[in-house]
Amino acid sequence: MKQIIGVVAVVVALVVALPVWAEEKSAAFFSGEALFEKCDLSEEYCIGYVTAIADVMEKVKPLYGETACFPEGTTPGAQTDTIKAWLAENPKLRYLSATSLIAKALAKAFPCE
Repeated sequence: MKQIIGVVAVVVALVVALPVWAEEKSAAFFSGEALFEKCDLSEEYCIGYVTAIADVMEKVKPLYGETACFPEGTTPGAQTDTIKAWLAENPKLRYLSATSLIAKALAKAFPCE
């Protein structure tokens, strides 16, 4: 069952990312900078993208070598606020893939103990 949920989360992440890849044909991946800009334009898009990655980290683990453990009651909004703040504080890293940056930020904010 956990594997099915993990697969569904990955599919959701890909579906969310497909329109972005179509828009940025020259980009090899969706960058942290692109996510930072998208999050400014659409809170719903940002929450969907971050939540898909958080779901993968929670159900599949690890992602880009990072793990995160979310306390019960952690909301998608809290996860997204964490990412937005992290991206704002780390502009020099935004050239990296959005997925890897989300994994890094969530692992730091929600460490597994």
